[in-house]
Amino acid sequence: MKLNLLKWRSELYRYGLTGKIIVLLMLIAIISTTVELISISVFLPLFETINPSVDAEHKNNIIEYMDSIYSVIGLSITTEILLITTFFVFLVSKIILFIGQYAQSYYFGLTLKKTRDRIMSLYLQVSPEYYDRVSIGYMTNCTTTELNAAVNGVMLPIKYLITLVSGIGGFIVLMLLSYKLTLLSLFMIFISILLPMRWVRATTQAGRKNSRYNSVIISFLLNRFRSPRLVRLSGTTTPEIFFFSALTEKQRRLTLSLHLLKARIDVFLEPVVIAVSLTMLYIALEVLNMPFSIIMLYLIIMVRMIPIVKNIMKQKQDINRARGPIESVNRIFDEMQKDVDKSKSNIAKNMLIDSIKEIYIISLKEVTYKYESSKFNALSNINLDFKRDTLTAIVGPSGSGKSTLIDIVSCFRAPTTGCIEINGVNSGYYSKSLLSLFVSFVPQDPQLFDGTIFSHISYGKGNATKEEVVSVAKLSGAYDFIMQLPGGFNYELLEGASNLSGGQRQRIDLARALLRDTSLLILDEPTSGLDAVSGNNFNKTIDKIKHTTTKTIIVISHNINHISHYEQIIVLESGVVTGVGNHNTLLSNNEWYKNANF
Repeated sequence: MKLNLLKWRSELYRYGLTGKIIVLLMLIAIISTTVELISISVFLPLFETINPSVDAEHKNNIIEYMDSIYSVIGLSITTEILLITTFFVFLVSKIILFIGQYAQSYYFGLTLKKTRDRIMSLYLQVSPEYYDRVSIGYMTNCTTTELNAAVNGVMLPIKYLITLVSGIGGFIVLMLLSYKLTLLSLFMIFISILLPMRWVRATTQAGRKNSRYNSVIISFLLNRFRSPRLVRLSGTTTPEIFFFSALTEKQRRLTLSLHLLKARIDVFLEPVVIAVSLTMLYIALEVLNMPFSIIMLYLIIMVRMIPIVKNIMKQKQDINRARGPIESVNRIFDEMQKDVDKSKSNIAKNMLIDSIKEIYIISLKEVTYKYESSKFNALSNINLDFKRDTLTAIVGPSGSGKSTLIDIVSCFRAPTTGCIEINGVNSGYYSKSLLSLFVSFVPQDPQLFDGTIFSHISYGKGNATKEEVVSVAKLSGAYDFIMQLPGGFNYELLEGASNLSGGQRQRIDLARALLRDTSLLILDEPTSGLDAVSGNNFNKTIDKIKHTTTKTIIVISHNINHISHYEQIIVLESGVVTGVGNHNTLLSNNEWYKNANF
């Protein structure tokens, strides 16, 4: 038990719940329970006042204490005073209980927010290798469904302890009324909950399985929601529907089993407690010959104990059910934190460089990179220079490592061996925040978030002015068509900017990259999804940027007509550079380039 308490406390701290918060919630609960028990105890003198036939032997001293208290303020005990007192004390207990419930809800929401913020913060700090091995569906499920259940599960022991405090308080009052009846009741209830305890323990495994299926289903949905065209044009609509139906059926059965486990406790416990209460009533009347007032109060407290006993069982069951989500979220935390710590440990121990005016040259020295899940190198012994004010193309067959090379040049990925030098200095000596400021990237498939065209172009530069946005829109060739849209720059983009054409999305995303005004501009096959006319127009835009700025521009391309005038063309085959030069040089001495069918 001590080990479990220590584990629970460490989990509370992990989720930001300090000892002070726990003590505060427990203190409110204890005060609320105490006041509520006092309000219930006041019923005893009330019953005795209503039924004055109770003999002196069975009378209690509560009414005498109350009479002494009221005499101080000049009042005498009457039925009206007792009724008002009972209601007032009971009302106070409920107000304090409300405060406790508010505090629990407040800290639940605050903890959920902070934990979700922390996951997002860690996710944006981990290494690219982490993104390679962890699916988006798994992260989405953990950050939404599982996290909500995990935070609730971590706080459940607090509610469990609060319920226990209420139960202990009620038990103490019952002992004061009749220890014989109370001990007998306790024994009967204990025997009765042995069977429900099996259902409580079974909930843990069911909760873990349910968490796993939640993750599988969300991953499935994300993948299919992103690719409805592929599914329908591949003729796999029916198989996909059947497969998803099988997944949801398994989840339905797991969810049903969890609900049934909870329902069994409800069905079983309440009749048991009622049976125990009625048995105690019979014993009190026929065996112990207890007075009516004490029996009534005893029954009131016993009836109040019904939801307490049931909640103790259900909350214990909920705690076990929450183990699956808690373990999933904890695993995410541990893996991301470990990855972030590992990345930080690889940073140069020397004073990091936090500012740089210009980037004149980026050099790759004997760079090799291997993905964690692969047996072979994605890149091998790469030695390249990318100079300021140059236009470089990277070409090669599919799977040759072009995108990986871009990740290395932009410092998104760190080489497995070798190094990247910026102006002759190892990139490890530059701070991460600085490295992120020197590169702008336009992916092959532009990723436009919901919002206006203005908000997307200004993404990455929060203080952008209208003049700056208009200027880069003109430079990227997007200005004319933007002004023809309803609202112009305030035109609302749908998810993925599906209300724009491919060429329009490319130009708007290029404007976003240009607005940051970085030294390095990288474009990953920017014309692959465009028709011939749009592709030619886009390449004219790239040439315009080249001649009006001093940027180092790197373009992954598959069309020889678009890159024949570039100063430097790099041929990459199976992760190895097989040629570097201009168009004419490569035509004469590089077999792949000469035979390539762009």
